[in-house]
Amino acid sequence: MFEHRDAEKTIFQDPVTGREIWRLTNGPLDDRHTYFDVFPWSPDGRHIVFSSARPEDTTVPLGDLLTTQHGQIYLMDTETFAFEKLADGAFFDTHTGSFTAWHPTGQGVFFRYSPREIGYVDIDTKEVSRFPGQMRQISPDGTTFVYTVTPPAPMAERGVYLMDIDGSNARRVITTKEIYDLTPNRDQFTLDDIRTGNTKWSPDGEHILLTIWIKLDLQARKYSEKGIRRSLYICDKDGGNLRWLSYTGHHHSWLPDGSGVMFCEWLDPIAQTGPRVYLVDFDGCNRRLLIDDDLGGHPGMDPTMKRVATWDEKGVIVVDVDAQKLGYVAIFGPSGFDMSHEGCHPHPIWSADGSQLLYNDAQFGRSQLCLMPF
Repeated sequence: MFEHRDAEKTIFQDPVTGREIWRLTNGPLDDRHTYFDVFPWSPDGRHIVFSSARPEDTTVPLGDLLTTQHGQIYLMDTETFAFEKLADGAFFDTHTGSFTAWHPTGQGVFFRYSPREIGYVDIDTKEVSRFPGQMRQISPDGTTFVYTVTPPAPMAERGVYLMDIDGSNARRVITTKEIYDLTPNRDQFTLDDIRTGNTKWSPDGEHILLTIWIKLDLQARKYSEKGIRRSLYICDKDGGNLRWLSYTGHHHSWLPDGSGVMFCEWLDPIAQTGPRVYLVDFDGCNRRLLIDDDLGGHPGMDPTMKRVATWDEKGVIVVDVDAQKLGYVAIFGPSGFDMSHEGCHPHPIWSADGSQLLYNDAQFGRSQLCLMPF
């Protein structure tokens, strides 16, 4: 059954940075927006969608995550901060919650109903439906899911897939072998060693960005094999014209204007020391540092392309790109913020006009939504 929830917003001042922070949720549940590249605001800006679960329910291991089939989907009004219940019984994990995602028209919300089912809530009627399938991102025109099939699926099925928004016409558009064959350092690992993932639509919906992990299944809580560099790739929206883009460390995203890509890497990528954030142009040229400071972890650029939000174990960080300066805007404090996949990643994400920064914060003992006005 649903938890009954009223508006829970409170306002406090960060004791270190002095910034005003809105604590949007403050109940008994773990609350999460989806990810640093999945926009939680409705297209008209009136609502934030998020998912929740009772901490005592989220106990079923799945890889390095904890999960439950008792997730709940909520809308929050961005003016009154009141909650509206949308769905119950959703699949929820400690990393991305129930993977809630708006249809670009704002007519409905998709979510992960089960590991192999997609749920959909019609915002007007509140009718909930479900169908078989997976989703990683929805195309900007609202017609197509993109996702990947990885081990333990047999090699003959692995690769990048598209599926129509109603769950029909699932089709593989890139095989894992096609990706492997384009990888410059493929002599360091086998085809079976790689896993494809984190597919992301370009802002105009004309291209897809993707990456590989190497020997992921042999590592505990590690996503880059020391001594072996990972790679980024770009293809057309139908999977055509696949090409290698750049070596990478982890966590990539499109620049807001689609002109290039931002990603985390190391100054010494073999030893994996000197964490940095890099930029590279769409054509793979002009690879450069965003700022020459230790930095990394889910970097997201604001719509003006003047600021980048990221985080480390101390708190949320914002980079002033033009001034080449960075600073903490929120400090997590000494309360024991578990930042593993079993805990809570902050995943800061900018609003459409760059005037607000939303993030998950577990410094109060469970994951809750916090928002910072700019």
